[in-house]
Amino acid sequence: FKNNLGIGAYLNRTIQEIYEPGSVMKPITMAIAIDQGEVTPWDTYDDTGTVEVDEYKIDNNDHHHYGRVTMTNCLEFSINTCMTSVSFKLGSKLFHGMAARFGFGRITGIELEDELSGDLRPWREWSRSLLATTSFGQGLSATPLQVITAWSALANGGKLVKPSIVQSVIRQDGTVEQSPPREAEQVLTPQTSATITSMLVSAVDRGFAKAGKPQGYRIAGKTGTSQIAGPGGK
Repeated sequence: FKNNLGIGAYLNRTIQEIYEPGSVMKPITMAIAIDQGEVTPWDTYDDTGTVEVDEYKIDNNDHHHYGRVTMTNCLEFSINTCMTSVSFKLGSKLFHGMAARFGFGRITGIELEDELSGDLRPWREWSRSLLATTSFGQGLSATPLQVITAWSALANGGKLVKPSIVQSVIRQDGTVEQSPPREAEQVLTPQTSATITSMLVSAVDRGFAKAGKPQGYRIAGKTGTSQIAGPGGK
């Protein structure tokens, strides 16, 4: 067997490899905005073309525009331009603070060696364009475990729970020391958790994520496209 990865074969990629999460960040952004009272699932946005922010033009992944859409449609069809408007309602300081509460920019504390924290730049360093792109998961980086932990709060009544691999410890004398779930913080209200879950069920039933729906089940989900740098940084 030839190892084509070199030393990279020994990485635990769930905690030691960071990436820009892309569109799976959109439900977190939307949940924050709903929780803060900035939007409702029925608020609308006019998606008529690209959005110019600083010196950049922000477009949708498929370069298609959907006209007047609701915030639920925004998740169903993963509309980048719509998400920029949501981020502008939040502003850099609030958005950054809530993203940090969801665990971005810091390790989860799982009982594994050499966990990376990802990158969430200080909010004072956020340009308007970075604020816009962070809303759809470009401009911050995270480990897969951080993303899963944040998503779990969406489904778990808004409670962010620290991940763990230890259920219990059995001592030499036979006593068992249980390790109950470590609840970290109530980052969303239960009502917001229920609302964003319903929106994500619609994303699977009616949106781009329908290809991932298992027959006979109702699930909440979201597509996750992101751009990565190729050779030469393109």
